[in-house]
Amino acid sequence: MSDPMPDPGDDDEDPRTRRIARWAFAAGVAFSILLAAIALAPRAEPQTLPEGPLEVPSRQFVTLQEAFLEEQADGEIWLRLRFVAPRIGTGPGELDFNVVEWDMAHLCETLGLPLAAEAGAALIVVSFASAPAAFGETDATVTQFFEAYRPEGEECAWEEF
Repeated sequence: MSDPMPDPGDDDEDPRTRRIARWAFAAGVAFSILLAAIALAPRAEPQTLPEGPLEVPSRQFVTLQEAFLEEQADGEIWLRLRFVAPRIGTGPGELDFNVVEWDMAHLCETLGLPLAAEAGAALIVVSFASAPAAFGETDATVTQFFEAYRPEGEECAWEEF
């Protein structure tokens, strides 16, 4: 007389099934530990601001004068990136706004987005000045251009300012 066939629905009797179940359980535990470690890992160091000239798409070099967060009356946080761009202007041989607006969008996406995400900024304002200028002050001898962007994923969406 031969042994009866094991019932396929009775997994507790098959040692292979137990091994697979133990392996699956161990893999699930290891995955859970990995997810917890990622969630509890310290955040990356804040992005450092660039020093020295940066080349932008128009092939000019700009220098970051300052970057700061500004809280608005409604509580919204704006990131301001102020650059000195000596070649901008409206005269012969100078780069006008139609040329440098692409530079500003580039700087928003490459420098502004990571900083805005880190700080929770809702708006990124990029400004160019032909010479260093105090924030909020006008100087008839200094050309200034401004653009504002809303962070949308990995892009800067132009915002009417």
